[in-house]
Amino acid sequence: MTREPVLSAQAIAAAVSAVIMLGLGMAVSLGWINLNDTQMGSIEKFVTALLALVVLVAPQLVAAFWARKQVTPLAAPKTKGGEEAILMPASLVSPQMMQQIREQR
Repeated sequence: MTREPVLSAQAIAAAVSAVIMLGLGMAVSLGWINLNDTQMGSIEKFVTALLALVVLVAPQLVAAFWARKQVTPLAAPKTKGGEEAILMPASLVSPQMMQQIREQR
C-alpha cells in the first residue's frame, strides 16, 4: 500500500471497472446476454460514475472513522482513587472551585 490512499483507491476502482466491462463484453460476445452499443455505453458510464464516487468518498469516510476512534475514550475516566470522574468544561468551573481542586491534590 502506498502513502497515497486516494491514488491506490483510484487504481483499484479502475481495475474493478475494467473487469466488470470486460466481463460484460465477454458475456455479450458469447451470446449469454444481448446488449447493443448504446446499452453497453450506458452501463460503462454508470460503473465509472459509481466507482468514482466510491473513490472520492470511501477514503475520507475511513479516515474520519479511524481518527474518531483514536480520540474517543473507550472507558469512563477515573480519579486517582478509582471513582468515576466528572468532566466539565473549564468555562463552567469557577475560580473558587479550581482553587479547591488544586488544594485537594
